[in-house]
Amino acid sequence: MVDVSQGLFVGTCVTYGVAESLYLGTLAAKWNVVKRLATIAAAIGLTLHSSWLLYRWYVTGTTEFNARVAVGDVPTGLAKLYVYISHPPYTNLYESLIFVSWALMVFYLVIEAKWKIRPIGIGAVGVTLLALFEAYIVTEKDARALVPALQSYWILIHVWFLFLSYSLFMIAAFAALMFLIKVGAHSAAMGKWLSLAAAAVLALTGGGDLFLHGRFGLTPSAWMGGAWKPVHYFPEGAQKATKLFVTVPGAGPLLLVAIAILIIAAIVFHLDARGDDVGLKGRGIKVFLGAGGALGLALALVLVKALGHAPAALPEQLGGQVAQGVDTSSMIFHTNSNYGLGLVTLIFVLLVGFVGLLGSREKLSLALPEPKLLDDVTYKVIVAGFPLLSIGIVLGAMWAYEAWGRYWGWDPKETWALITWFVYAIYLHTRITLGWTGKPGAALAVSGFAVVIFCYMGVNLGLTGEGLHTYGAG
Repeated sequence: MVDVSQGLFVGTCVTYGVAESLYLGTLAAKWNVVKRLATIAAAIGLTLHSSWLLYRWYVTGTTEFNARVAVGDVPTGLAKLYVYISHPPYTNLYESLIFVSWALMVFYLVIEAKWKIRPIGIGAVGVTLLALFEAYIVTEKDARALVPALQSYWILIHVWFLFLSYSLFMIAAFAALMFLIKVGAHSAAMGKWLSLAAAAVLALTGGGDLFLHGRFGLTPSAWMGGAWKPVHYFPEGAQKATKLFVTVPGAGPLLLVAIAILIIAAIVFHLDARGDDVGLKGRGIKVFLGAGGALGLALALVLVKALGHAPAALPEQLGGQVAQGVDTSSMIFHTNSNYGLGLVTLIFVLLVGFVGLLGSREKLSLALPEPKLLDDVTYKVIVAGFPLLSIGIVLGAMWAYEAWGRYWGWDPKETWALITWFVYAIYLHTRITLGWTGKPGAALAVSGFAVVIFCYMGVNLGLTGEGLHTYGAG
């Protein structure tokens, strides 16, 4: 089973890598054959991607069935079929990253078939590859039986609607960005807002520990029950175990340097925006590159520790006791549910992508259709995603009432899902009622991307408080 899953996963990544190269090639080569090959490679990648999800669903269903049998519950007939489908392949970080990226590619290829806007494929395939890379470095890939709180038919519909809406909103952000490029939005203005957003996300990711102590860490794993599992401990006086984070030496200071340089870059970009658009020759981009270098070094340190399975020493002052059954002598740096690592990686890729965007802006602009089409695509994609998000939130409230006896409890994930809803409600309201088309609406659609990412991954960092939506964190 492991070999089949790994084979499909690797095949998916390789095929998407070829597709990304071909989509980039369409900017330089105007041959129709390159465009067709890019689409074919993306379609083959999606086929392998879909096969992985179906196979994973079979594996998770088998795991769920075996867990029932182990406790003397042997379902038969339709009950057995329900048990097999009741554990969908998106109940932990590893699976959800692969599922969301799959939905992203499904919607992108539908949009490409309808409107032939292939430059959007550069962003869609690129983010898909990034999500698959993040899934690869997550070490908790085992299929496990669902905890009781998730053993409900609601998981088949509630989460599905939300993930589909997230994927549509990401595509809307790509289309809106293409619109801004086509209409000649100032490079320095885009750089300013990207620098500020990147600094804010990095600051939120690092949290108080980064600013107060200059530390950035990973959750180590230890050998428990025949497998590598994340280490938990009990803070002094607490009844609930908390994941242990161990500092990666040098990563924290570099992140602080990157944040400081990004703020300076935003100021310089702001000054550059008052003059002619000079692209890569501007002063802001030079400062911006310094931030990218510092962030790249920090990310390299973290990845070397994580992928190299370096030993992780137990902090001298835990303020509590390590959870029972943990062999602390076997602790190594792993990437168990390190949402912070995923966000840092995303920010670094966006910084590199922005530099590449400025370098190929002229060719990209020529390859894009008229601005009106890009604006319409952004609007129509958000119109398709908004009802899905709304239904997902309503279904979540109904599930909450059934599980916890209340429809809404201002849980962090609930709150940020509502914030996401308001962002896109404002977009639709300003467009339909106030006639906000063009740059203001496109800027709001691009900004929505950051809100979606924070709702999907950032909330799980715990910076917004303890929540009930943490069962699938692994």
